[in-house]
Amino acid sequence: MIIGITGTNGAGKGQARKDGGNAVIESVRSIGEAEYLKSHEALLWAVDAVMPVRYERVLGRMSETDRITYDQFVADEAAEIANTDTAKPNLRAVIGFSDTVLTNNGTQDGLYAQVEAALAKAAA
Repeated sequence: MIIGITGTNGAGKGQARKDGGNAVIESVRSIGEAEYLKSHEALLWAVDAVMPVRYERVLGRMSETDRITYDQFVADEAAEIANTDTAKPNLRAVIGFSDTVLTNNGTQDGLYAQVEAALAKAAA
């Protein structure tokens, strides 16, 4: 997952201005989205996990669209990892645009610690 975090001068600025703060835009997946956010001074954070962990989490959601085999999951992921069309998902490139990459293979507490560290770095 790529998260765009922008202040009152960037994308999502209308809501950020209304609320008087920053905006978090979840699931940035294409180069075009990442470039747009970066051009508006957004910070991009990538949250990634190894494929088996992601698959287990998908199964845990138990939604209708998540009832897929591991092989289908791998194929779907491959289709989103690299794409030359800037309007289509290209997670590898978007992760490359990211200011911070968080690894979410462990516990929520471990992820929260990474988020807190990233927030402190961004505030410095």
